[in-house]
Amino acid sequence: GSTAQYLSRGESAETLQTLTGRTELWQVVWESMLQSPVVGYGYHVTTADGILDVWGRPAFRTAHNLPLHIVASTGLVGAGLFVFGLARPIRRAAATLGRNAERRRLGQLLVIVGGWFVGWCLLSESFMGPLQPESVFFFASLGLAVGQASGRS
Repeated sequence: GSTAQYLSRGESAETLQTLTGRTELWQVVWESMLQSPVVGYGYHVTTADGILDVWGRPAFRTAHNLPLHIVASTGLVGAGLFVFGLARPIRRAAATLGRNAERRRLGQLLVIVGGWFVGWCLLSESFMGPLQPESVFFFASLGLAVGQASGRS
């Protein structure tokens, strides 16, 4: 009982089932994205006027979901460029995992870090927002992956 109370931090079961209101936010962002699906609204903006009316008051909010945030803000064009921009260095770095023990250890660490980012990005905008620690950490990790792929790490 006390563990469940600590983990819920005073939130009701209904609030936790909606991922602390994120499902309501995601619905509003999805509907906004459908109004401009090809080119979106611009970097880090999820609606035409930048304001989302959820949780009782209009405000500038992110989508709290990286894939949805990218599609809503940059459209399908930007999302395609984003996927291409990340897939290529990640694929090349993955191809070098088995070359030697030192590279293999770095590759394993990058896989763990990448797995954490995949999970984290489902509930936040993660590294695609303002400068924050996870942005710096993500791009430093991506730099290590690119260096490993080029043979210079």
